[in-house]
Amino acid sequence: TSDINADEAKIKEHLDKLTYYINYIQDYIDYIPQIWSGEDGKSFVNKYKNEVLPTLREYEKNFSTYYSFLTKVYDIFETLDEKYNKVISTE
Repeated sequence: TSDINADEAKIKEHLDKLTYYINYIQDYIDYIPQIWSGEDGKSFVNKYKNEVLPTLREYEKNFSTYYSFLTKVYDIFETLDEKYNKVISTE
C-alpha cells in the first residue's frame, strides 16, 4: 500500500502541474486577441480553442480519472490490510 500511496502522491503532483499549465496556456490564448488582430490571429486562437485546449483538457480528465482510481485502490488495499492482516492464534 505504501507504493500505491507514493504513486498516488506523484500523480496528484503531476496532475496539479498539468492543470496549472493548461490554465496558463488558456490565459495566453485568451490574451492573444488583444495584441494580434486580423484573420491570422483569429485562426491561431480558434485552432487552440477548438483543437489544442480540448485535447489537453481530455488528457487532464483521463489523468484525473487514473488518480481517482489509484486513490480507490489504495483505500481498498488499506481496508483489506486492516481486516486480514491479523495474527491468528493456533493454540
